[in-house]
Amino acid sequence: LSNESRARFCEEILSLHSEMHGRPRQRLPEDPVRDKDEQSKIAHLESLLAEVLRNHRGRCYTKEALQKNARLLEINPEVYTAWNFRKLAVKQLLESEKEDTARRSILGEELQVVERALKHNYKSYGAWYHRKWVVNFGLSSLDHEFHLLDKFLVADNRNFHGWHYRRFAVCLKNISEEEELQYSIRKINENFSNYSAWHYRSVLLSKIFKNKLSEKLMQQEVLTEEYELVKQAFFTEPDDQSAWLYHLWVVDQTVAPLGPRLMGCWPSNGFTLTQSMIEASTTFVWGFYTPFKSNHCLHGQALYSVLCFSEPVLGVSAKTIVFKSTPEIKNLCEVDWRPVSESGAGSSSNWVGEIILPSSALGDRINYSFQMLVGIVPGIYSKDGQSFLGPILVNFILEWKPASLVACHNENFIESILLWPSKNATVVQSFSRVWGHGGKDLVNALSVKPNTGLDGGIEWQVIRLESQIVTCRELLSIEKDSKWAKLTLARLLMAYNNLAGGQFVNHHYTDEMLQLFKDLVDIDPTHSYYYKEQYSIVLMDKMTNDSQKLQGYWWESEESDATVLNNCGSNGWLRLHELSLSKLAFLERLLWVQRLDLSYNMLQSLDGLEALQLLVCLDISHNVLSHVTSLGPICSIKSLAALNISHNEIGDHMIDTYRYSFPSLHNHSMEDAKAEKCRNEGRLIEGGSWEVAAVFGCMQLKQLEIYGNPLANNDVYRKQLIELIPTLIWLDGVEVSYYL
Repeated sequence: LSNESRARFCEEILSLHSEMHGRPRQRLPEDPVRDKDEQSKIAHLESLLAEVLRNHRGRCYTKEALQKNARLLEINPEVYTAWNFRKLAVKQLLESEKEDTARRSILGEELQVVERALKHNYKSYGAWYHRKWVVNFGLSSLDHEFHLLDKFLVADNRNFHGWHYRRFAVCLKNISEEEELQYSIRKINENFSNYSAWHYRSVLLSKIFKNKLSEKLMQQEVLTEEYELVKQAFFTEPDDQSAWLYHLWVVDQTVAPLGPRLMGCWPSNGFTLTQSMIEASTTFVWGFYTPFKSNHCLHGQALYSVLCFSEPVLGVSAKTIVFKSTPEIKNLCEVDWRPVSESGAGSSSNWVGEIILPSSALGDRINYSFQMLVGIVPGIYSKDGQSFLGPILVNFILEWKPASLVACHNENFIESILLWPSKNATVVQSFSRVWGHGGKDLVNALSVKPNTGLDGGIEWQVIRLESQIVTCRELLSIEKDSKWAKLTLARLLMAYNNLAGGQFVNHHYTDEMLQLFKDLVDIDPTHSYYYKEQYSIVLMDKMTNDSQKLQGYWWESEESDATVLNNCGSNGWLRLHELSLSKLAFLERLLWVQRLDLSYNMLQSLDGLEALQLLVCLDISHNVLSHVTSLGPICSIKSLAALNISHNEIGDHMIDTYRYSFPSLHNHSMEDAKAEKCRNEGRLIEGGSWEVAAVFGCMQLKQLEIYGNPLANNDVYRKQLIELIPTLIWLDGVEVSYYL
């Protein structure tokens, strides 16, 4: 890095650490008397520390050595080496004693050392961990531990170390969850603001629900009682966050399905695709109509299928996803499924299957009916072990069409550069909205109605949510500007609209949610970005859940289709531009889209776009993408041919500030691994960026716009991009040969 880059990097890190929990750090004014006293304490502490370390290296476990060690820990309990020294000493002393009485005496002394240390700092990790280590020998009184905990939790009822230690002691004494629920309610009644007690209650109930999955009525009765309990709390203290956060957990338990759901798929149920072969070529054209009667198509030997789940899943394979056809095609079930973007341990929310039809089937020139049975064989499950809520049946048709009837050109045909959609329609580049095509209803045709797995519990869920909506409105009639009441009401309305895959959508709720999040931006500007993200999610839902609404964002270009991107048969664009979007959502409803305009928004991340595996053209110019790695989600879209990332902030930040609030060893280890991989594969030129290599090295772009980013001012990056993308023809509106 250059000196200027290093300085900028340091400034970013310092700015990230200038606050703690949202509060600015305060420096004490200079005081010579206090400073002199502190220097004396530091000298004494350094002397003790040096002696303890000397004893540790010399394995000196005498009584005097232990006493000095104890004095050090009473002053500073955060010296982990001193605690480790005591563990080694105690082990040696215990080995020399055979009588339980003597062993209890040794361990009792250790517990007293810990108590004195905790009096100095009752949030010391080392002290609490050492106490657990001592108690685990099984010779200490657990009643004494609970008595001590009661004192600590009276002094500080939100000390998470104390609560964590209580869970440890409860396990040792085999106290039931039901008994501990009574303890939690006592602490809550003492103080409604005791978030730790509310959290402990959620932990206990989660265990009970998990152990009694079959007792649905019991769970519903418990949650109903919890709603009444938390209602008392936030009507008593409407500005306290503890009860509101617990209420959010109760709502999650109310609406949460019992496993991952299939949210969308491609080809979607009831869809018809066409198949043809380009003359004098072995390339096949797969065509289909959008909901607005525009023709789209793809080139290639294989037909791709996309599955979008509600959460990352494992086990998607040819065994759990079964294909059948009429007439029958042999070996059709041998589909290779791969995760689009891994979420850890090989799981992913989005999966792509490559359906390679035998040449005999492709040459038969007949129509086929396909059935895709998702989860017909058990084996698809979430990372926490919950089974997929299926099976789901998807039917689609593949029709043969002569090449002359397919409105698609050869993908290698190049005549002119693509003209991107402008901010407003102009004479030079004219776009017009498409009206009156009467497209299919997107919810029914382009997404999957998931099974909620609640076996008749929908009615109870609806009643509970409606009741809570009434409660929040009642509170808002008293506390009109209550941040938590407005936020909770918005979340309840979102949960209601999303219940059972959108079967209970209330469009009046949608407009109310949008207004609530607008109000919250003004009431609570500190968390404005979160509210804007939630606003974007609601807006995306509103735009995509109804074909008539989405039709207003579908534009047909009046330009000729003879461009660099003729592997896309339509000039139609889905233009979600100038909407102030800061987060993308419900993209499983847009799997059919090939040209997408997201320009002039406020996007910092492209998370979710990886699901759009048919995407050919993407315009994300004039957003606030801060780093090359922000483009990571679109790396896996093999069909992507044109990308416009102009006028963002790429290259202006040394780290991806959206993904990492601060650097860590974990982040560095991941980045070092990616950089090493790029070097080994020869994708990292001298002076180049491993991030650029990792992101663009697997793309097959023909057109790329990067101007308006700090990155574009560096000739090394331009050279690296040209070398990384051999298919690239146009870079910033100029043929790449110009740069060579």
